[in-house]
Amino acid sequence: MLGLILLCVLSHTVVSTKFVVEQVATYKQLLGSERLTYDGFKELISLHDDWQCVGPCDVYATELFGAVGGEGVDWNTVTDFIVGKIYGDAVSYDPYEPQEVHLALTGDIAEMKVMWVTGSNLDNPYVQYRAAVDADWSQAMSQPAINYTYTVPQYWWPVFEGVIYEANMTGLLPKTAYSYRVGGFDASNQTARLSKEFIFNSAPSTTDPNQKVTIGTLGDQGTFMFLGFATSALLAQVQDEREVDMVMIAGDLCYAGLSSAAPRYNITADDEFEHIWDLWGIQNEPIAATRPLMVGVGNHEKTGSRN
Repeated sequence: MLGLILLCVLSHTVVSTKFVVEQVATYKQLLGSERLTYDGFKELISLHDDWQCVGPCDVYATELFGAVGGEGVDWNTVTDFIVGKIYGDAVSYDPYEPQEVHLALTGDIAEMKVMWVTGSNLDNPYVQYRAAVDADWSQAMSQPAINYTYTVPQYWWPVFEGVIYEANMTGLLPKTAYSYRVGGFDASNQTARLSKEFIFNSAPSTTDPNQKVTIGTLGDQGTFMFLGFATSALLAQVQDEREVDMVMIAGDLCYAGLSSAAPRYNITADDEFEHIWDLWGIQNEPIAATRPLMVGVGNHEKTGSRN
């Protein structure tokens, strides 16, 4: 099936996102080839996590490349496949569009923190929220957001150049559904910019001894282009089926921190590809924007700029 999907995109052109385009270009330079082959695919997996592509991974790779033969696929097709068939509408080339929206708990059950990212700065950022049962936004509440960024040493591969925002939605009633959206003012185009609308449930009351809370737990999720999305798609499906209230990732979130060195390209095992964090944020938005996503620190978060 995956091989057939790959064949279908040979004549399909999509508008690509900056994160995908630049990361695919990094992989192309690493492998030094004009086409991504079965062996090259497995080599990239090994670079991000020092293990061999065996079992289900090998089945996936064999099926993916079996339809196009040993010559592999050109890198433009790889980009189109990632954007068109994996990330789809979740990616945007618009630098002012809020992306990677995700929730987190605070120390107050009447609050919910929201964070998001844009490629270029939005002035006066904020979160707007209301009870989900309300008909419109006329009675919505609003809280201002702070914004900041981070820098890492610049080597030959691309790094994060965007802006991170966070705000706390306050005054929430226990176990209540809320709608919210985030955004700010785009001074370059003189217009307000808002994300799509998301819905979440606030934390339950702490005084109810019969209160049930369902927590989804996992670790070692990863986001290696073709593979990480499958985990997120499954989580997005089962979180509603099993009424998951929050998700906890023990560690090793996206594998931006590398496990293997590539000396001929001046890459050490302590480096990381920052764009992988952004791709992980994009692929997890359907989960993280509707339930608080709490994370721990694994060994892959203790490398490079995340040390």
